[in-house]
Amino acid sequence: MTRSHILGVPVDPFNLDDAANLLERWIANNHQAYVCLANVHVVETARRSPALLQALEEAGLVLPDGAPVAWALSRRLGKTVHRVTGAILFEELCRRSARGQYSHFFIGATDDTLSALRGALRQRHPSLDVRGTLAPPFRPLTVTEETDLAARVNAASPQIVWIGVGAPKQELWMASLRHQLEAPLLIGVGAVFDFASGAKKRAPIWMQAAGLEWAHRLMTEPRRLWRRYLITNTTFLIALARERFAP
Repeated sequence: MTRSHILGVPVDPFNLDDAANLLERWIANNHQAYVCLANVHVVETARRSPALLQALEEAGLVLPDGAPVAWALSRRLGKTVHRVTGAILFEELCRRSARGQYSHFFIGATDDTLSALRGALRQRHPSLDVRGTLAPPFRPLTVTEETDLAARVNAASPQIVWIGVGAPKQELWMASLRHQLEAPLLIGVGAVFDFASGAKKRAPIWMQAAGLEWAHRLMTEPRRLWRRYLITNTTFLIALARERFAP
């Protein structure tokens, strides 16, 4: 599929099955790439951050995570594009890996969350091959720490490295570390470890379908997320309107 752009930011119009099938082919062929998920926060940040925009341009795949991004992509292409959230992609590849026997490594969150994640995944996917977990410090890593992290992951030999340290940090990490990591796939999934472990609850299905998952997260973490959602959602919609009605 031809890569599209929303407000100058790359997004690939893949649905879940197409994306998962492509990623499985990359694993089978040992094709090294990293995968980003673009919601409104990522798009708006990339419009103001050349480093993030470059990281997205260099990604093997940029999926439409946010409902507004999927809607904007649908309008641009004249066809329905469904959102592919990090949570959905995570569960789909965990489910498929029981059949394909590829392995996983998790980086992000806290040790407690990662322990809960392994337990939850063991119940849902008993044959899942988890090669290791790592909760990095909540600060920029030194060059030595990055080298040690890459060595630890490479020693475990996973096929997928899931990175959940939040945007835009995880996208910049993947762009920076891609050449040091031997795994075919790096996938940045934000807060998915919290949801998949049961530490946090996702929005009800009806809110997800209506594109209101952001409202649910805002209600549950207003102090941390109010600026992200209220300001970036507004600037995103204004920018789309200006683009659409520009002479």
